[in-house]
Amino acid sequence: MARDWQGVLPDLALSLPAFAPELIVCATIVALLLTRLFGMARWLPAGSVAFGGSALATALACLQWGGAFESPSDGWAGLVRNDALTVYVRVLCLLGWNLTVTLTLLTGVPRPSIDPADDDGPDFHVPLAAVALGSVLMGQANHLLMLFLAVEMASVPAYVLVGFRKGSREAGEAALKYLVFGAGAAGVMMYGASLLAGVTGTLSLPALGERLALIPLEGLEWNEPGVGGAAIAGVVFILCGLAFKLSLVPFHFWTPDAFQGALAEVSGFLSVAPKIGAFALLVRFGLSLHGPFGETGDALLTGLGLACAAGAAVSMTFGNLAAFAQKDLGRLLAYSTVAQSGTMLLGVAACFLGVGRGDGDLAVAGLAGTLLYLTAYLFLNLGAFAAVAIFRNRTLRTDVASLAGLGSKMPWVAGAFAVSLVGLVGLPPTAGFVGKLAVFAAALSDRVGSPLLFAAALIAAANTVASLFYYFRPIRSLYLDAAPEGTSGAPIGPPVTGSERAYLVLLAVPVLLILPLLGRLGALCDAIAEAVL
Repeated sequence: MARDWQGVLPDLALSLPAFAPELIVCATIVALLLTRLFGMARWLPAGSVAFGGSALATALACLQWGGAFESPSDGWAGLVRNDALTVYVRVLCLLGWNLTVTLTLLTGVPRPSIDPADDDGPDFHVPLAAVALGSVLMGQANHLLMLFLAVEMASVPAYVLVGFRKGSREAGEAALKYLVFGAGAAGVMMYGASLLAGVTGTLSLPALGERLALIPLEGLEWNEPGVGGAAIAGVVFILCGLAFKLSLVPFHFWTPDAFQGALAEVSGFLSVAPKIGAFALLVRFGLSLHGPFGETGDALLTGLGLACAAGAAVSMTFGNLAAFAQKDLGRLLAYSTVAQSGTMLLGVAACFLGVGRGDGDLAVAGLAGTLLYLTAYLFLNLGAFAAVAIFRNRTLRTDVASLAGLGSKMPWVAGAFAVSLVGLVGLPPTAGFVGKLAVFAAALSDRVGSPLLFAAALIAAANTVASLFYYFRPIRSLYLDAAPEGTSGAPIGPPVTGSERAYLVLLAVPVLLILPLLGRLGALCDAIAEAVL
């Protein structure tokens, strides 16, 4: 039977310009592969190709900002969605990619081999660009097939990046653990998608809620082998895969080893871009369970909101408690990432509960708070890991004790690191304070309707106070601890360059100057949340 191309060609013509940034990322990956294939590293360094591609893709994403608000649409035959949330995720993930590539150019990662023609650059920048592409695709997935492909696109290249430190047993072990756990999570998520597809007869996310609403509520009991039980199992399995990407307890176990074994530049990128995409995908998938023709979608979404609130409380508490005992900066920031993911999940819980109960104000406030915090988190975590990378190049160590006495020796790096840590705590006037305040305000506003959400918000506030102790330990080491006896306290290697100082200032400025822009940024996040909901 001949295929009807009359509908395919117009869809292709509309999808090409709407998803131009993603096509630029793909073109950059192809260009990087060609530099490796034809040995062009002598006159076309891979870092320069990656920087040019990331800068162009980010610029195109910024230029598309208004269009998705005015006319959201589907692309690639309904596999992806081009709307306000898509553009938001696209800009943040591609900006994170560009900032990471810039950092690698400053810190000299990856270091080339003795022969300049045998540069390791393409081997490093290809998976880095692939993770960026997968993160962007997660934010726009509109189909169960694209959901799985996007998560895997952001995961498989990450295994390579974690183990990129050649000759490092620590990096190899971390990459192997990440690979094994990631493969298991992918299998569980794929099984969940197949269950949902079998129950509902569709792979389209927008159609899930309508199909699930036709399932009677009595079929949702766990002790009944009916269709409802299979639907709940499918939802739970997909959520397990997303929880793995978000480093939520108990699916966080890969994070400390991966962040300790990987280069600081890689850990910083993996802590922000895939997290932003995964949170957007969680929101899209959760909202797809809201059915307009019955109560089943509402019951699922309300239960999902309560589960997210409980998961947020557990992740925040465990992440902060585990961070107390860490002596390596990579592991400390890894457990910090677990706790921060729990905080952002609190806003998603408020969003789901608001939609499930028909409370539009709570839903918008919760989603907008998470979006605002994700924006701040991008600069906070990248700034922290950038400082760790610069410290590493001078001291050849990444433990907290290696920072002793460096506050006076490397004041710019120490100051930027301190700003990022203070922001991660959530103290004013940093962007972290603004983000946490927005999330807490949404969760605390529903004291009567959702006691669990309110209790999770109180736990989050207590965790913020507790996190002061481990976030301020590196700061104390920088400024109060003396250098070890028998050493001058001077860092090893060349002094910090002006470019490195400028880069750290570039990341610190949004963290410190968010308050004058709070009204406009808050209105933007509210507009994105309203457009999605």
